[in-house]
Amino acid sequence: MEQKAKSKTRLFQPVRDVSVGTRVSEAIRKAIFSWKLRPGDQLLEAHLAQDFHVSQTSVREALFHLEQYGLVRRVPNKSTFVTKLSVEDLKERLDVRMLLEEQAAILATPQMNETHLHELSSRAEAISVAVLQNAYFDLSLVDFDFHHYIWERSGNKVLSQTLDRLSAPLFAFASGIRNAHHDDLRKVVNSHEAIVAALRQGEPEGVREAMRAHFRHSYEVILSHGQEVPESVEATALIAPAQSR
Repeated sequence: MEQKAKSKTRLFQPVRDVSVGTRVSEAIRKAIFSWKLRPGDQLLEAHLAQDFHVSQTSVREALFHLEQYGLVRRVPNKSTFVTKLSVEDLKERLDVRMLLEEQAAILATPQMNETHLHELSSRAEAISVAVLQNAYFDLSLVDFDFHHYIWERSGNKVLSQTLDRLSAPLFAFASGIRNAHHDDLRKVVNSHEAIVAALRQGEPEGVREAMRAHFRHSYEVILSHGQEVPESVEATALIAPAQSR
């Protein structure tokens, strides 16, 4: 005798929007990149929950996500702090990032079709706009987005995730240092289009050289500043409430 099919009980409701924790995470990430939250700042869950008008559970979710990106450091039984990089930390991360990103770009090269190259070129154009406007915060976001796109095209999820975690604090640090020292971004060589051109050519050695040249141009000024951050960089109002559901 055939058994009647059992009705399936729905375990979950459809997801209709990003979670509150995700929105909180994005707000804190932007505050870190713009240095409204500065390296070493303590992040108290209760205070953040009150400022955002959300539960501490949502804040905890957001901080966990940011920890995966390396933007915050959680100390067990103490608190959470915005990641602070020493000059030595900065150099070590750069060394590792250069090695991994070269590999990611080479892996991405055969995966890049004309649509991908057009998308990457559009991101390079957004970087040029931020440079011309001397917009430190905007530059850090679109620059990270440009490189993240290459990492994803590598097809290696572990490599992409590792570069995400390794590099996010570098972009936040660079944004803050440039802002603190009032760097003229128009004097910084914008080598992103050269990376797009190398990927379009499809020669691994050309891609490798384009990546190396980019790192030389991008971080020589940052490394010269070190951790010297003027007092004129102030922590401003951080948070707009995230509407909970």
